[in-house]
Amino acid sequence: MTMTHRTRTTTTTCLLLLLFLLLFALLSDAKIHFSETFDDEDASSRWHKSTFKEDENMAGEFVVTTAIHEGKKTDSKANKGFKTQTNGRFFAYYSSADEVFDNDGKDLVVQYSVKHEQNIDCGGAYVKILPESSEMENFGGSTPYNIMFGPDICGKGIKKVHFILAKHDEHGNEKQYQMKTTVKAKTDELTHVYTLVIHPNDDFEILIDGKSEIKKNIEDEFDILEPKEIPDPSATKPDDWDDRRMIVDEDAEKPEGYDDIPENIADPEHPKPDDWDDDIDGDWEPPMVPNPEYKGPWTQPMIENPKYSGGPWEAPMIKNPNYVPKSEPLALMRNLKHVGFDLWQVKAGSFFDNIVITDSLEEAKSFGKKLFGKKSRKKEKRMQEDFEEADRKKKDDEADEWARETRKNVEDPDALFPPGMEPPEDYDPDDPAHDEL
Repeated sequence: MTMTHRTRTTTTTCLLLLLFLLLFALLSDAKIHFSETFDDEDASSRWHKSTFKEDENMAGEFVVTTAIHEGKKTDSKANKGFKTQTNGRFFAYYSSADEVFDNDGKDLVVQYSVKHEQNIDCGGAYVKILPESSEMENFGGSTPYNIMFGPDICGKGIKKVHFILAKHDEHGNEKQYQMKTTVKAKTDELTHVYTLVIHPNDDFEILIDGKSEIKKNIEDEFDILEPKEIPDPSATKPDDWDDRRMIVDEDAEKPEGYDDIPENIADPEHPKPDDWDDDIDGDWEPPMVPNPEYKGPWTQPMIENPKYSGGPWEAPMIKNPNYVPKSEPLALMRNLKHVGFDLWQVKAGSFFDNIVITDSLEEAKSFGKKLFGKKSRKKEKRMQEDFEEADRKKKDDEADEWARETRKNVEDPDALFPPGMEPPEDYDPDDPAHDEL
């Protein structure tokens, strides 16, 4: 029996409805532990400045403002964010979730966006997740935390995304573990979304703009546990082990006449001129060129070593007697409460926005969908280009105006030179040449 067009349409509709209901159920069960869009009037009051570095006058300021490319939009239409404001300073601000949360038996997703409007040269742009027990009044580099995640950029050498897990023993001592793989951070002046997903089985994933950059397991990627295997400490290198792939051919002999080959010879392209007179011009000395037959000082050639053992010797691996399997997930975190920025920036201007901590990647994507869409990114890029063009035009107009004013005041020599620069000693304001300015 063949399926009719109406039957196929009904089946497709049912499947789509089923998928929609499944997605809705997943989102309905999702829990948002913390979210911040900075778009309401109370946003500034939710973020607290730490006293860190204030006594040294090195504490920088964050400000809730609009992105620079959006121009002079009204407050009701503008997208706001949290922007570093002071050059060459430490930034320590934090906010708190309404209640403590954990990732026991569920995913933990940390996501936010950052836009380096200052064309960042050296500075951090990462976020920290901290436990309820942390003293936040003087929140700074030494404050205990659980996760540090996000980009860090400095010069050409450092352009990476940090993912650091901090573990605490029963005495409260903290040890930090950095992932071994390098994930490259974005360094342009557009908005980029950074997402960290940690699963209950210790699998984790980092995404940038929705694209997966790394998917690994914490036990493999972080040196938290002792290794399962170690080189056998009792093993020794065999006496006859030879790790030389190539050896000197001791039987080789120098060819007869090898040392008689000169290093340089007369250039055959420049023979003695026909009109050269030795009595008048002196003895002809032809220009010299390297001899293609000359091979340098003779050395015995290298040959493959017939006793080669296969490379450098390595001790065989054995089970590590000190390895203890994990009794719970390595990334299990309880009593999480605070979210903070603990940064140093040489040149300020990083614009943070749309922070969300949840137990669902789908919820995080839904929360930041306007940043994942190609239309939104193209729109922002176009707005950024328009802003930069307007800024260039403004500077050109200011330069033209300065030139016009200079021409009007040509009798005033100071008007021809920038403030603080004296005219040359030989400068003559009455010189007709200056009429061309």
